[in-house]
Amino acid sequence: MRSLIQDHLAHPALLRFNRRLRRSGRCPLVSLVHLLRWNSQDWPAPQRLLYRQVERLYFNSLDAVIGVSRYNLGLVTKLLGRELPGAAAYPGGDHLQAEISEAEIRRRAIQGAPLHVVFTGMVVRRKGLHLLLAALAGLPGLDWQLSVVGSLEHEPGYARRLQRMVQENGLAGRVRWLGRLSQAEIGDLYRQAHVFAMPSL
Repeated sequence: MRSLIQDHLAHPALLRFNRRLRRSGRCPLVSLVHLLRWNSQDWPAPQRLLYRQVERLYFNSLDAVIGVSRYNLGLVTKLLGRELPGAAAYPGGDHLQAEISEAEIRRRAIQGAPLHVVFTGMVVRRKGLHLLLAALAGLPGLDWQLSVVGSLEHEPGYARRLQRMVQENGLAGRVRWLGRLSQAEIGDLYRQAHVFAMPSL
């Protein structure tokens, strides 16, 4: 029997549709789950409570889920109070092909240039860029440079707060806001950097 696979991010628009489809008994409903809003710290508590109710209704309309991690599947179980059939489909392989030799890594580890840290991802609170900036700002004796790769448009208020934080702490010369880059440009940046940092909530 064929299944209908939905993207969880569209769940508010699918509630009524799923009810009709389940009554018809046409096919099993399966959802791809990336990030559950009821558990996200991106939203204030009242909104998370609303999302909890809406997402619970949505997941109760499904037959199974595919999560990007076991953790996500566990959040669905916690939300419903029961286990929904599912599987974890982990993200794919490395598409950047930013190859670098062991000799180059050793050479770079002892060179006297500033420590070059790279952050890639959407500039949103749950990615934890504020934690990385605070940690680097707390190392006054370390010569470092941070390259931030990612869109500032998803949470503009948060992005502005980070930029103010950088200015107020006198870090403007150490932080580069590069915006979106192509895969080839990101690969080049990785080859030039010392550390990839991905703090996450």
